[in-house]
Amino acid sequence: MDKRQLRAAAWALACWCVSSWASATEVGTVAAAQGEARIERDGQVLAAEIGSPVAEGDVLVTGAEGKLRVVFQDDSVLILAENSRVTVDENVFDVHAGQARSLFGLLRGKVNAAVSEYYRRRGNAYEIRTQTAVAGVRGTEFAVRFDPATQLTEVIGIEGTVEVHSLRDPQSPAVLVTAREVTLVEESGLPTRPRRIDEHFLRDRLEGFDFISRGRPEGIVQLAAIASGAAVTRFATEPVVTAGVPPGTEPSKVANLGTEGDATGKLGQPPAGIRLTGQLGLNLGQE
Repeated sequence: MDKRQLRAAAWALACWCVSSWASATEVGTVAAAQGEARIERDGQVLAAEIGSPVAEGDVLVTGAEGKLRVVFQDDSVLILAENSRVTVDENVFDVHAGQARSLFGLLRGKVNAAVSEYYRRRGNAYEIRTQTAVAGVRGTEFAVRFDPATQLTEVIGIEGTVEVHSLRDPQSPAVLVTAREVTLVEESGLPTRPRRIDEHFLRDRLEGFDFISRGRPEGIVQLAAIASGAAVTRFATEPVVTAGVPPGTEPSKVANLGTEGDATGKLGQPPAGIRLTGQLGLNLGQE
């Protein structure tokens, strides 16, 4: 095969990859990634990078040092800690009708979910399933950990209320887990009675989710700026990219920038240095 044929083959492969990406219905966007993080789709293994689209049917994977954060079209945010594997089984959202339904499968590892206000509406559903339990919420924040070796599921409430069912008996009464409570679900058992947890236990369980600068565990209000494109952060050691704030601006001077330095006032508007590509994709390049 000569050089011309090689170039033609490479071009055909590139076009096929682009076509494959385009054919998938985008339901979310990678907002931050660290270490080994990838997206598995239709037999392909794709690097998860800031701006990468996430589609229904994708499998999100992190390695031993990997972490991943995805913002979905309904403004909910899902963070994967290290050694996690999550399937995006269903993600349907109609902003005009206010209808939303999301279903994820946690095959291993742990995730932190900040669920948007849309799920407070009757009829909408947000669930994370493991092999032993189903955790469903209506606008809240919680964490789920699953160990496939022991078949043990752990659900921790961070904000609001989480409804936990056993997969062994889905019709059995649910256990309601509120903020700073935890329930365990074994392979052949029902959810344990929720018990209160202290600050040390909570911090230990949330370790691995704080690779993005944050003042507290990921909250819906704090995430709204990133969900809308008004701010994008990556690593805790890297500067935050905020709408209207010049790079390198000292934190003490941000307050003096007026509305230009306040991402809250720009929700729903991409900053000058961030372009939205496709439905939700983020492009950090300048015009």
